[in-house]
Amino acid sequence: MYIVTRLSREQLASYAELTFPSLQEELLAESGRVRVVAAGASWFGKPVGLVWANYWPRHGYGRIRTMFVIGKYRRRGIGSAMLRELESALEQSGCREMSFEYRQDSDRSPMWERLFRKSGWEPAPNTYRTFILSTERFFEMDWVRSEVTCLPPGFSIFSWGELKEEERAVLMAGEGVWYPSALSPFYNPGKTNPKLSVGLRRGSEIVGWVTIQHYDDETAIGDRMYVRPPYQSQGRVIPAMTEAIRRVAEAGYPYLRFEVSGANTPMLRFVERRMKPCIVHAYETARVYRRMANPGI
Repeated sequence: MYIVTRLSREQLASYAELTFPSLQEELLAESGRVRVVAAGASWFGKPVGLVWANYWPRHGYGRIRTMFVIGKYRRRGIGSAMLRELESALEQSGCREMSFEYRQDSDRSPMWERLFRKSGWEPAPNTYRTFILSTERFFEMDWVRSEVTCLPPGFSIFSWGELKEEERAVLMAGEGVWYPSALSPFYNPGKTNPKLSVGLRRGSEIVGWVTIQHYDDETAIGDRMYVRPPYQSQGRVIPAMTEAIRRVAEAGYPYLRFEVSGANTPMLRFVERRMKPCIVHAYETARVYRRMANPGI
């Protein structure tokens, strides 16, 4: 007989092997801005299933990171039961919306679609394209070595680790004002590598950033990239992106993974026209979401 329960922090270590090795550290650690909420299934005391999410209390938003049930225990309703328990835990914490992303393929996509549709989730209107680039090939492209990657006078790039507390406060106050919350450089502060991530200044004002995270021994993740209007259309973020990738390469990562929203036509066009020679793999990611009826109850 299986039992589904909400997991305490002390219980998470017993279930850590049921998520990806690259995410185990994230499962077991949390910061003040990001909490971990999890539900697990056990079969006569043995962990057989896990679903867990990051929860941002400030935004009232939760994102399921992984959901897994050991093969021989599937098709028993364990996944649906764990999902209900996680939804309840997040709703009681004040979560207003939660989401889950999955890679689209003919084998597993129908399974995710059935599970989340049955649980009342809705498909997001836009998909995401996930790209993996070779850092070595990136620097073999002619345009990367040309002057297009140079900044005009008045602009400068700095290491994110040099960010001052007063600058951090100014940027945090601008969240939802001049840049979207979803692109905040502080979205995943515990995972951002300050030595690989960079910021962009115009004079003394910070107008953009590229944040980088560790994924595994071979791959880094381009997490958040943004530049303030009107500098978006002027391509000012390209030198910052190039500098971040240079740091990733020098740190020994042969690959960098990043996502682009299906609605971000200019960036998708840029990747297709300018970065295609260094892209070694690409795939579509779908997203489903659910809005909570009574957050906090």
